[in-house]
Amino acid sequence: MHKDPTKRYAYLKQYREAHHEQVRENARKYERANKAKIANQKLIAKYGMTLEQFEEMVIRQNRQCLFCKEIKRLSVDHDHKTGKVRGLLCTECNLALGLFKDSQETLQRAVDYLRA
Repeated sequence: MHKDPTKRYAYLKQYREAHHEQVRENARKYERANKAKIANQKLIAKYGMTLEQFEEMVIRQNRQCLFCKEIKRLSVDHDHKTGKVRGLLCTECNLALGLFKDSQETLQRAVDYLRA
């Protein structure tokens, strides 16, 4: 038993911090080792498609966003009502489409506005 209780608590705090860092490091190692497996599980759960299907779409689109045609990291675009995958867009274009709430009328008004 420690005579000075502050030393005991300092040791416990140091031990706890080291333990938490070890847990975080183990999680990072697992993610690095299983990156493709995790990505595949996420795609299946969220969009019902495999990583292989995603990669095939990337190749079919020549690694380009369907909107801006730039070669960027692509995200899955889907219809929020039906869940159907429409294609792959860059993050910016996917966000922009989402901000228009997938409304063709609103997008048409935006196009009309830009033409005016």
